[in-house]
Amino acid sequence: MKKQLTYILFAALGLCAASCTDDAQEVPGVPGTTETVVPLSISFSGEWDTDDMTSRAAPPEQGDTNGDGTIDSDDLVGGTEEIKSIDEATVIVFRRSDPDVTGKPAGDFVYDPTNFQEGLTCRPKTEEEKAADSEHADNYVVEGAQLRKIYGFEYRVIAIAYDGDERAWFKLNNDLDGMTYEQFEMTILEQAKTDETVGSFTHNSGIYNSFKADKFKALFTPQFFYGYCHTIDSSDPIIKYGTTEEEVNQGVTGTLYRAVAKVEVKLTLGQFQPGQGANFLWYDISQIALLMNNVYTNAPMASYDGFLTPKNPLIQTGENKEDNYILIDHERGLDDKKDVTLTAYVLQTKTKLGIAVYKYETLTTYTNQGWFTAKDLSYADGATGVISPDVQGNEFYFRRNHKYVITGSTVNVFGEK
Repeated sequence: MKKQLTYILFAALGLCAASCTDDAQEVPGVPGTTETVVPLSISFSGEWDTDDMTSRAAPPEQGDTNGDGTIDSDDLVGGTEEIKSIDEATVIVFRRSDPDVTGKPAGDFVYDPTNFQEGLTCRPKTEEEKAADSEHADNYVVEGAQLRKIYGFEYRVIAIAYDGDERAWFKLNNDLDGMTYEQFEMTILEQAKTDETVGSFTHNSGIYNSFKADKFKALFTPQFFYGYCHTIDSSDPIIKYGTTEEEVNQGVTGTLYRAVAKVEVKLTLGQFQPGQGANFLWYDISQIALLMNNVYTNAPMASYDGFLTPKNPLIQTGENKEDNYILIDHERGLDDKKDVTLTAYVLQTKTKLGIAVYKYETLTTYTNQGWFTAKDLSYADGATGVISPDVQGNEFYFRRNHKYVITGSTVNVFGEK
């Protein structure tokens, strides 16, 4: 009997030891109550996609742009100069019950407003951060982002970055009650036509104006970065609470990628004749606008590939897309200038590309507008991240995370004197 009790005691001690060992490794939790907060390490760079991944040469006319006597990463298209205005970020989080905890089938990820973070600061890396990761020294980082995890749930985390001055240009649909991950999207908002947004193109109702204020709409697309987060040791976008202390406290990281195309149009300025009326005089250009006829306003945000299939183009006219004038940039004060550069970001699109021009003289306004043809323009080929658009029937295809540098003249549209 005594021997039997000894065996039982040893067995009990063995069970206790095993149990104590497991308790030291596993983190007990009560679903819905046990929680922790982990940092989000989010970064992005100014690099562009390019068809020639081996090319790292400075593009034409780029050279030593920062004046330090050398051609370095700051001088390359896609360097820090391209992202220095990106100063704000937003984190959007979705969660669902963890089927590994509940034993029930996985449901939809639903928007988690308790984890929503807006107005986070984006900044260049410190010297210490650059030294720790020299390969990505030019990356910008998002400060202060974090994820609050609750035991019993698993998460998907999306981050976006943009110029804080352009935050009013778009909206997220996170105000949709019960929004699921697959329903998440962004919408770029049409601009009110004011002197600040479109210059004097709202003051051109006279008889010598073909580009009247009611003939166009205005839309400005922000330079916009998008990405998802994952745990440091995995690319899986589903983030679990964890079963060990190491897993529970493990950091979460993410890289953001540019979701729009950049179109830069450099034009030599000529004169123009008004677009209608019996005035055959030629006028200098004092204001100019960049036009497209197919500019999308909406993109699904469940994945980066959603930006390959944007939706809802802004429509000014009915069936005739030839007259669907969408103003995407403008410049004023050109009376004494010989050239101008117009710049816009757009969601991936296939579109016509054109200009509208304006002049005010002797109490009269004069305007005209027109589309470019492919043969009238040239492109900055061969530079890092700078490629020619695909052209078909004088429609230009601008792709996500590509930069297009296009040169021409207003003469190509309006002829010459």
